[in-house]
Amino acid sequence: MKGVTTARMPDAPAGPYDVGSFTYHAREDRWEWSDAVLRMHGYQAGAVSPSTPLVESHERPDDGKGVALLLAQLDERCLPFSTRRRIVDTEGDVHVVVMIVADRLVDVAGDFVGARGFYVDITHGYSDDVQRAVDGVLAEITRTRGIIGQAIGMLRLVHDLSEERAFEVLRWLSNQTNIKLRDIAAQLVADAEGRSIVSARAKNDFNRLLLTAPRRVADHHCRDSA
Repeated sequence: MKGVTTARMPDAPAGPYDVGSFTYHAREDRWEWSDAVLRMHGYQAGAVSPSTPLVESHERPDDGKGVALLLAQLDERCLPFSTRRRIVDTEGDVHVVVMIVADRLVDVAGDFVGARGFYVDITHGYSDDVQRAVDGVLAEITRTRGIIGQAIGMLRLVHDLSEERAFEVLRWLSNQTNIKLRDIAAQLVADAEGRSIVSARAKNDFNRLLLTAPRRVADHHCRDSA
């Protein structure tokens, strides 16, 4: 989505259950479903172009707040969350799913324009392991956002950038080096800890840390895999 500010898509929870991803585009009222989410609703790949009315038509009305209302609340709610729901597929079979809203999408003006996340089909069994996996994903998303926010804050302080421009710098560096944005942000925050970053010399040191952060991330990965 052009002009949308967001981090990389977080990892889906791992486990012996069907997991699929979605992206919701609020302005067009348009959904993108992975093949797994299409299967949960009873569709083949490319069979439908999901919209909110279609999503709602598969919901059990006695499950409380509809998904449209939940997503509308993201206009005010910034934290990731999960909700357990039941959906009825095209054959009339009921699927119990955990819907994880992982990422709130905003444009360069900071206005809400959509969301991304996962469906986890737990119809054939719900266990403590599933809950721990979901809780772990939400905790990691929250932690990652905090780290990325700190790195953005440092860039804004050093170079007097807007939040969007600072994020673009990190994303550019991530794309150029093929290192995850969150890993670069974590490395930069760790490297800059305890340093002054406001003097002219410190700014040069900070820029060196920024541009060499991907290399140190890669070095860490190599040592960990050795």
